Amino acid sequence: GTLFVYKREADPEYGLTIMNRLSMDNLVEPVTKDLDFQLQTPFLLYRNHASEIFGIWFYEQAECENVGKTIEKLVKIVTDKMNQKKKQANGKGDLTQLLNSAKVTKTSSNGTAAPAPAPAGNTETNDTGKNLLRLLSQHDQPQAGAGGNTIE
Repeated sequence: GTLFVYKREADPEYGLTIMNRLSMDNLVEPVTKDLDFQLQTPFLLYRNHASEIFGIWFYEQAECENVGKTIEKLVKIVTDKMNQKKKQANGKGDLTQLLNSAKVTKTSSNGTAAPAPAPAGNTETNDTGKNLLRLLSQHDQPQAGAGGNTIE
């Protein structure tokens, strides 16, 4: 059948599909860090994440080598991305540190940047939130407006 190497937006980002000409059962293999390839022309042998071993036969030797190199590059890309995510998670995984490093600054009236007040200890922010909740809960109940009209 026909072999497709694809990229998509969702994880796993890369994969390969072989369309089966004889039935509706197509081979779909995600490219993960656990994918292990071995080139034995005219076969491209691989072991997937479930330790299953498959072989793909190619009519042309050059095509076999090109596909093998392409998939090996994709496995390297996926592995590098996984390692980068692990480094980021190990480096600054503390939520408090992340929030402190991402403090929003508010521009004051004179044009200088000042740190925004922390919402947890600010009673004005808490009062505003309570007022908003009170207004929203009153919205469900009919209120008398100007001229005796009901606002809904």
